[in-house]
Amino acid sequence: MRFDSRTLGSWAFGLLLSLGLAACDGESPDALNPDGSGPELAQGGGDGNGVANLQGPSAGGNERIAQGFEAGGPISDEALGDYHVRMDIAIDDEAAGSMYFEFWPEAAPLTVRNFLRLTDESFYDGLTFHRVMRDFMVQGGDPNGDGTGGSPHGMIPAEFQTQLEYGHRYGVLSMARLPGQPDTASSGFFVCCVEGPPVWKLDGDYTSFGRLTQGVATLEAVKNVKVGPTHSGAGAPATKPKQRIVIQKAEVIRGPAPRGETIAPPNEPGQEDEVAVVRKVVLRQIVIGFDECTIPGIERTQAEAAALAESVAALASAEDADFKALVIEYSDLPRADFASDPGRVRLLNDGVRDSSHERGEHELNMEVRRQTDDARQRLDQGKMTAEQFQALSISLNQQRSEFRNEHYWRPFGAAERGVAATVFGMRVGEVRVIPYSLTESPKGYTVLKRFE
Repeated sequence: MRFDSRTLGSWAFGLLLSLGLAACDGESPDALNPDGSGPELAQGGGDGNGVANLQGPSAGGNERIAQGFEAGGPISDEALGDYHVRMDIAIDDEAAGSMYFEFWPEAAPLTVRNFLRLTDESFYDGLTFHRVMRDFMVQGGDPNGDGTGGSPHGMIPAEFQTQLEYGHRYGVLSMARLPGQPDTASSGFFVCCVEGPPVWKLDGDYTSFGRLTQGVATLEAVKNVKVGPTHSGAGAPATKPKQRIVIQKAEVIRGPAPRGETIAPPNEPGQEDEVAVVRKVVLRQIVIGFDECTIPGIERTQAEAAALAESVAALASAEDADFKALVIEYSDLPRADFASDPGRVRLLNDGVRDSSHERGEHELNMEVRRQTDDARQRLDQGKMTAEQFQALSISLNQQRSEFRNEHYWRPFGAAERGVAATVFGMRVGEVRVIPYSLTESPKGYTVLKRFE
């Protein structure tokens, strides 16, 4: 079979979908937050001039400092990192403090230059944060206050990054853009206000170009403003702030940005008191079915299954018990359900998320994406054969599968109800039998042992 670049590109994209690198079902590729509404501009944003070259005189700024941030001016890309921005915020005309941002010109020089130029020209003074999503991001910098406006200098090309050091996380500054159109960032920006998958998923699809260094309390004040519905149609999320959030003044300052704060979301009220709750358990289970349960092809009766479960539980309780061997010998679950580690289940308590696994999987996904993009470029340049490209893609897919087998924690609702309701009250090393029930244990009798 002959592969060309387009065929392999389509094949690789399908693989990446299986790797979880594209949007989830029901989400647009440009809307990766939980409710399907991303940090985007409204259609028609910008001045219609297409991608800007960032050259020429200001077309609307007041030349407040005129430091020469336009391309070709006296400030080089390397020197952009010598500047930071202070942004003074007011909520309903009451001062809410300042946010200070440093920049990453080594990763996104055009974007940093654009933002510094607009700030230097007083463009952002008096503009608002028009969109607030406290579990995702806060968005501002639009002259029309609704996402339809743009910069007097036009749009800028995307400078997406998959390097984790420039990834989206709490306090990161990034550019809004039109849905499905990477090269449409203009003046609108957003600040991430959570640490987790909702913003991590933006990596490689939105241009991150700096990060908050001081002003956590101000960012928190902005994200906690109450919101109401917009006029985007039925079912649209409520994102319009009920109070007016204004950038009173944004100023470019030469020198390092002030520091001294931990740039992380503060604990939610009561979060620090959650010390007695078992958050995670590692368990192993043996399911023993019978002729009327939901596992097909079993001939033993319910009474025989109940008696066998008690016998297996006694064997599992012995000090020298090999639970893995018992799973292989007695469990009626399909072998595919425990091929990597017989009978083992990692389970999260109700409402608990496994942030360490989620972060690890995201880091692996970004590395897979980086290697795939690099391989596709080498393929197009004739430096890699189609067979090598395919072998690499299969290998990367296998790495991700192995990672999930080793580190994946099931959410509370993914376990049988009887297992979930029982195991968090068990002691480490304890064995119990969960009796058959249509609602609690529909596959049969479950012999359960908690290991961690």
